[in-house]
Amino acid sequence: MVTQREFLEKNSRNYTDDEIIEQAKNLGMIFPTDSNDNDINETIINEDDQIIEEDVIVRINYGMTSQEVSNLLFEKGIIEDSEDFHWYIIQQNLTKKIVAGRYPLNINLDYDTILEMITK
Repeated sequence: MVTQREFLEKNSRNYTDDEIIEQAKNLGMIFPTDSNDNDINETIINEDDQIIEEDVIVRINYGMTSQEVSNLLFEKGIIEDSEDFHWYIIQQNLTKKIVAGRYPLNINLDYDTILEMITK
């Protein structure tokens, strides 16, 4: 008679992380980096044909550097220059104060307002 341990050792396979992730995706699992949370962006045109930008929900993940946050905000269209914003974070001595989370941001915010929202 074969024991359970012997059966598992003979018939089990060690999967790589990539294989596990691929199988999870095939089964419908959604990963935070695959989520569209960062892509919520609506443009509304009012009666006077003025464009009003709605918030973009930006997810700052734990461990992101201030440079990565600057790049993310640039990619989402919140800021026009990631290097300029990153330099501003450094000048304000806030590089270590950025808090992970989801933030509703839009293009109408100035650097100080953005930093007030994402730091504590």
